[in-house]
Amino acid sequence: MNVFDSKLIKLNVSVQDKDDLFAKMVDDFYINGVISNKDGYLNALKAREEVLSTGIGFGIALPHSRHDDVTEFKIAIYVLKDELEYKSLDDSPVKIVVMVAVPTNDNANYIEMLSLISKSLYRESDRNFLIECKSEEEVISFFIRKQYEN
Repeated sequence: MNVFDSKLIKLNVSVQDKDDLFAKMVDDFYINGVISNKDGYLNALKAREEVLSTGIGFGIALPHSRHDDVTEFKIAIYVLKDELEYKSLDDSPVKIVVMVAVPTNDNANYIEMLSLISKSLYRESDRNFLIECKSEEEVISFFIRKQYEN
């Protein structure tokens, strides 16, 4: 399964707040045919966020939702220009945002991918490497390499 697409990876992104971040990432999903309805998916992300912050700590946010408006399992990755207040579980701002869009019926791949992303960014050296990436392809290569390490 190819969940990574260079059109969904953005480096050095400026955002005003979490709402702006979510709107931009959802727009990217919509423009690239990953979702069929922006409002539906955006509302699902916000509802998920109300249950528990997807800011998992160490400067990482992992917003995600399974939803009927998702047409294919894809991941968008933003490395932010500046840290963003996110109400993370450890109260730290985020710098790396990995948004996962999953069709409603794809539970097995969903859990596996969330685990892979978390494990891939566990070490500070890996987070720093990702922040320093100079191209979208370098980001994809990082996650593919991590997939085979784990």
